Amino acid sequence: MLLSDDEQRETSGPGWDTNGPAQARDAHGGSPHWQRYADDPRFAAHDDAIRPGLAAWLRDAIEASARAHGIDPETARWE
Repeated sequence: MLLSDDEQRETSGPGWDTNGPAQARDAHGGSPHWQRYADDPRFAAHDDAIRPGLAAWLRDAIEASARAHGIDPETARWE
């Protein structure tokens, strides 16, 4: 599910950077680290500022959803 910038800002708070997803994809897309963005302090700090532990929870929720849809998060790649 993709959110508009306004929807993402409403969900993530006023500190949401519309360049965040592109920066994450550029930094981690196509690598095992894409699924591990919660380990990157730049991205984790934003989520954890909303609620401590949110970055790890979000990562776990995304990985669980992927597995539920037959996708192995460890081998998934952006194309």
